[in-house]
Amino acid sequence: MIPKWIDRDEFPFVVHTYDHPDGRMAYVDEGKGPVLLFVHGNCSWSFIYRHLIRALSKEYRCVAVDHLGFGLSEKPAKADYTPKAHSFRLSDFIEHLGLDRVTLVGHEFGGPIAMAWANDNVDRVESIILFNTWLWSLRKNSEAKHLCQIFDNWINRFYYTQLRASPKFFLPILVADAHEMSKHVLQQYLNPWLEHKSRQGPYMLARHLIRSGDWFEAQWARSEQLADIPMLLLWGENDKISGEEGLRRFEQHFPLSRPVRFWGMGNFVPQDAPNRTLVEIRGFLRSARATAKWPGLLE
Repeated sequence: MIPKWIDRDEFPFVVHTYDHPDGRMAYVDEGKGPVLLFVHGNCSWSFIYRHLIRALSKEYRCVAVDHLGFGLSEKPAKADYTPKAHSFRLSDFIEHLGLDRVTLVGHEFGGPIAMAWANDNVDRVESIILFNTWLWSLRKNSEAKHLCQIFDNWINRFYYTQLRASPKFFLPILVADAHEMSKHVLQQYLNPWLEHKSRQGPYMLARHLIRSGDWFEAQWARSEQLADIPMLLLWGENDKISGEEGLRRFEQHFPLSRPVRFWGMGNFVPQDAPNRTLVEIRGFLRSARATAKWPGLLE
């Protein structure tokens, strides 16, 4: 059942469910054609991709899943909410739908979660689109260390997960442009965690900015095998964790990648610049078609 708080003008899609052994996961599956698989990050859910799904589903099959503990998915208190566990569940979800020849779209934590699947399934990846993300340890990133100190503090954890604290505690810390969102849109992002007992997912994922460093590094080391896959990098320059430095690392690691900088923006580019994002994605996907990535579609 779709919660009453969802704005159906903003999010008009049919919501499907997948019964994973760890808990029920919600997803949208709109349109027909080559598959675009949207993978969200922390303090977010498939809502962040709504503008892209609405427009691109006229030409593509757009699939967007809510991680366990996020969005419209179930939020079991004792589930494993590490990036590695989310990646395993994403793999199970992809197999459940039988998706193949996929373009992955990943934002923030969704980047490493999606790229881990790509590392295991190189021959099933057509192209990759990334927004402000990373694929290496953040132990030396001062902003990431500062955030983890906040989230590892037992007082903050008790306040956020055991008391009826507002979920606004998180979003301004993790999302650089949260203050620029309209109150209504901000509430759509926050509503999945109004119940204080449902907040383990975003809290634990935030703590793993540093804790999952070894897993991130392992994916980075394996990702050289993806060097020949078309890649689009859509980057908000004001993101303190994965801004200009992060973009440079991806550019150097993937020399065939196409970087696009969004000046004056933080890490919520799909939310803050949907029109320009659509222009860039459409141009990129047309280019991928031209290199015969999807044979038959040009006939």
